[in-house]
Amino acid sequence: MALLSLVKMFIISTLITFSYARFEEIRSQHDALKYLAKQRYASPDLVEVSPILQPLINSVIDKWESQDLFQQDTTIQNETTQEPMQNDTTPEPIHNGTTPEPMPNGTTPEPIHIETTQIPVTNSYQQCKADLSQMVEDFLMYTTDKNSSYYYAIMMVDSYGKLPPGVMQGHTQWIGLFDQCLNQTQEYTQKNFGAQYCIAHTITEDTKAPLLSVGICVPDSCTESDLYVLMEQGILELKMKNVVAYASCNKEIEYNAGAISCLVFLSIIGAFIVAGTGYELLTIYGVSKDDPLGFKTLTEEPDMTNHENGVQIRPTTGARGVHMMHTEPGNNSYINSPTTLYNPVSSSANPSINGSAPLIEPIGIHDPPVTCSGFFKKFILCFSLVTNGSKILSPKQGQGSLHALNGIRVLSLFWVILGHTYFFPLTLFSNPIQIPDILGRFSFQAVGNATFSVDSFFFMSGLLITYLTLNYLKKKDGKLNWGMFYLHRFLRLTPVYMIVIYIYTTLTPHFATGPMYSAVFNPNPVGYETGISYCQKYWWTNLLYINNVYPNDLMQECLGWSWYLANDMQFFIISPFIIYFLYHKAPVGIGICIGLLLTCFGSLIGLTISKDIEATPFPQNASRENFLGNSVYTKPYARISTYLVGMVLGYILYLCQGKVKMSRFVALLGWLVATVIGLSVVYGLYGTLHGNELNKGATVMYITFCRFAWAVALGWVSFACITGYGGPVNTLLSWPVWIPLSRINYCAYLLHPIIMMVFQYSLPTLIYFSDFLLIYFFLGNIVLSYSAAFIFSVCVEAPFMALEKLIFQRDRSV
Repeated sequence: MALLSLVKMFIISTLITFSYARFEEIRSQHDALKYLAKQRYASPDLVEVSPILQPLINSVIDKWESQDLFQQDTTIQNETTQEPMQNDTTPEPIHNGTTPEPMPNGTTPEPIHIETTQIPVTNSYQQCKADLSQMVEDFLMYTTDKNSSYYYAIMMVDSYGKLPPGVMQGHTQWIGLFDQCLNQTQEYTQKNFGAQYCIAHTITEDTKAPLLSVGICVPDSCTESDLYVLMEQGILELKMKNVVAYASCNKEIEYNAGAISCLVFLSIIGAFIVAGTGYELLTIYGVSKDDPLGFKTLTEEPDMTNHENGVQIRPTTGARGVHMMHTEPGNNSYINSPTTLYNPVSSSANPSINGSAPLIEPIGIHDPPVTCSGFFKKFILCFSLVTNGSKILSPKQGQGSLHALNGIRVLSLFWVILGHTYFFPLTLFSNPIQIPDILGRFSFQAVGNATFSVDSFFFMSGLLITYLTLNYLKKKDGKLNWGMFYLHRFLRLTPVYMIVIYIYTTLTPHFATGPMYSAVFNPNPVGYETGISYCQKYWWTNLLYINNVYPNDLMQECLGWSWYLANDMQFFIISPFIIYFLYHKAPVGIGICIGLLLTCFGSLIGLTISKDIEATPFPQNASRENFLGNSVYTKPYARISTYLVGMVLGYILYLCQGKVKMSRFVALLGWLVATVIGLSVVYGLYGTLHGNELNKGATVMYITFCRFAWAVALGWVSFACITGYGGPVNTLLSWPVWIPLSRINYCAYLLHPIIMMVFQYSLPTLIYFSDFLLIYFFLGNIVLSYSAAFIFSVCVEAPFMALEKLIFQRDRSV
């Protein structure tokens, strides 16, 4: 077959070459492409595959025929005609009873049917029509005339989206050639217009369901409102019943005040980084008078005399700082962040605890060098890339750290990124009809149920905050400054979080270009909303950590994946009340945990029954909400069960201090039960994807207990690894390579969706859904996300953590 195909290709190539030699003078590949383009568009019938291009061509042909020009072999002059098209008669009145704005030639346009996106007709309407007609006339002339002045027209027409293969697979976005269209500038066309790229969308008039999107290359004199009217009743009229068309055009977004202020802010940080790094590097090669010990003093590792689950105790001048781990997730998911607890200050000591939740491993940045005289020098050194980078990359951790949690933390975020890799570009797949078959595969359930990775972060967050705080209380005889407990958690998470929102809202529109990029990242959309416009409205809900309850719709949140942070902060706020009783009156603390757990279960049972929620990993019925919907997925009362499991395990580890003895049988039984529970949770809904819907009772049971069961399974894995019964699993999860990655997990969680969206929406073509391609994307997303996270952590997160320590070490009144 391969040989036969080669023979056919040779014969066809020979015939084409002969045709070139016989009829055309071909001197280069460019000439050959021009010849093929002429043959491709030699007959207007060949453009019938484009629902937008066909009426445009036909309208010009009708005009030519009416002027007896179509049969003439004459050159059409570059004229700007004001003659109305044959269908430019006065249309029916607007449906809402209002009078439309008259056009410059006195005609009245067809009413705009999209009530939510009515766009007024502009004065450029006639110019747009004239330029479109000129483009098509030049295009038609190019098929019979070799005049290069018409070449731009065929390039513009060639940029239109046309009928592709795969329509039966759901390929209904014919985006055309974005770059080729924009290359037809006014200098290139030698006309009074250049080219701009737009997408013509068609939707049903009643349900607004999308039908078809077609890329169009039109003169830059046309506005979106002009194209709207032209598609309704002008030379681009689609003549389709019960269908509404509108256009969105690529826009070059200008730098506004917000973008400029963000650049200034980042420049200031950059200046501090240069100053701090330069100062520290200078000390490597010389000893200053103010610092007689030089670079060695700046970079020496602090003494770690005690470590408890990421808690580093290192002596300082008159104080001992304790760094605790904190967690933070990433996706519509998870994040744990470091929290800092401060004991009341005495004249002799000022102990402090910095705890971090599951998603985030404390970077372990040491106090600014005490040998540097003056606050300003200490301030500058907080931004040093040398110190911050070396601390992040160090594979060292204290002997008392819960090493296995590093692996769980990083692998959980990998799982989040895997799920996002598959589901973020759902609207960009060229074969969407094939997706349900892929989603229904048994092997795909681990990807489809990636949402349980969020629960892993909730679990780790509850475990760490309980375990670390109880150990601190034990050392300090039950004393802890609870006000600083809250303040340091807020300061640990919020600066980086707000800076990411600041960059996303102001600078992301300038990161790239693409057929759909400007529409998706438009800061000032008309008739629709974007992620950036939602951030402009609701960023304050993220600052207050209430974005999981307001706005109520996950799709309207600023940084939709940050709902996890809001939940984690809300759980953190109530945790001191539980921890206090666990330390002083354990039965009361356990009773509070049980009460909250029963409340969570009751909420899930009530919501599942009242809202008829279905237990499916993917929506099966448009009229019903599934258990990933807004009612239960992002709400704290529905997600706290896994956090409580973590708190209980943290209390158990505090009591046993890692000293547990069990028989091999008990250990193997525990692993067997945990494995069965975990696999049942992830793969238990496989049958629902093949018509075997769960009955009402089973649906309520699964939705109520699935996340709790996942936390129990993960709790055994953590408990076994920490107490010495983890075997090869503990070896994997405690691998030192996870330590640096866990320290930048929080930034990776915040940044990875932005990186993915910028890449996906800047693609010039759609994506063909296949496992190999998406796994390739997944690996790239991992590398890019953690690379960007390292840069962001070194330049932003680590300096702000160091500044926090510096400020509170100065203020002895705290």
